[in-house]
Amino acid sequence: MIGARNLTFLKSLPVCLEFPDEKLRFVHAEWDKKAIDSLHENGILDDQNRVKFGKWPELAQDGLGHKAIATLVTGTEIPVPPEGYFKTPDGKERHKARLKWWEGNPNNPNLTNGDVLFDIPPGTEFAARRINDNVNDEGKPDYTIRNRLFELQQSEGITVFGHYWQEGEFPKIESPHAICVDQSVAKGGYLAAITVENGKVVSSTSVKSRELPDKGQSPSAGR
Repeated sequence: MIGARNLTFLKSLPVCLEFPDEKLRFVHAEWDKKAIDSLHENGILDDQNRVKFGKWPELAQDGLGHKAIATLVTGTEIPVPPEGYFKTPDGKERHKARLKWWEGNPNNPNLTNGDVLFDIPPGTEFAARRINDNVNDEGKPDYTIRNRLFELQQSEGITVFGHYWQEGEFPKIESPHAICVDQSVAKGGYLAAITVENGKVVSSTSVKSRELPDKGQSPSAGR
């Protein structure tokens, strides 16, 4: 019964939240306006950005809905060449790397794959390669990463997200337009919170796992 109640509660939550007047957005992993618009256009989300009753089975199947939801809750993954393969802690080999969509300026000609992709082996030619020099299987220029960064960083205001487990007591400012508040509370880390005014983070607070809050700190001091 407890599991059923928890599932009902989770299904009642919005997939994402946006407050235009405050220039503030919330999403689990990655804010992608095209994905959100697609979910609305296909009748999957209601006007409060909740998955409509009866639409959950559709999201479990391959298709536009599944892809859009996956982007919001797990983020963009980029296929990598063999030298970019890596193994997870449980030994599984991965052929895709998660994109740090908030990281780096896509206008920077020296931005590398290693700068913007999680977990790829450091010291490899692929990690050191500039994103503008990537090529596809046919040897043609591949601007997937650069274009994705442009697309995801163009919104004004700030996106608050989690998913990507961070270390340390206080959230750090990932970029002028994004901040991650996942301080690994499930692994004995911290439960983090921030205060936002006019689209800017003005303070942050953390609570040690299973402890009462005892301190707060400004973003600059907590970085």
